[in-house]
Amino acid sequence: MGFITFILRVFPLYLLKIKPVEQGNNGFINFLPLSVLCALTIPGIFKVDDTDPFVGTSAGLTALLLVLWGKMPFFGVICLSVLVALIVKLI
Repeated sequence: MGFITFILRVFPLYLLKIKPVEQGNNGFINFLPLSVLCALTIPGIFKVDDTDPFVGTSAGLTALLLVLWGKMPFFGVICLSVLVALIVKLI
């Protein structure tokens, strides 16, 4: 079953003949459904710290604002979100 699921997910990407990462092209990440990304991200935001849910919420909100701002690279969004989570945890 796992192999069949894998083939059903990967085969359409090969049919689209996705080009390697170029300037302004994120490869196959543009073809991932938003629901898959949300299913992977949202539980992680709320399970960062069981004692203080504001840690994950603040990091997630920071990432959302930085992505909506749109002028920061993806690595910068990750670093600043982790930094905000650490600061909120220490406070």
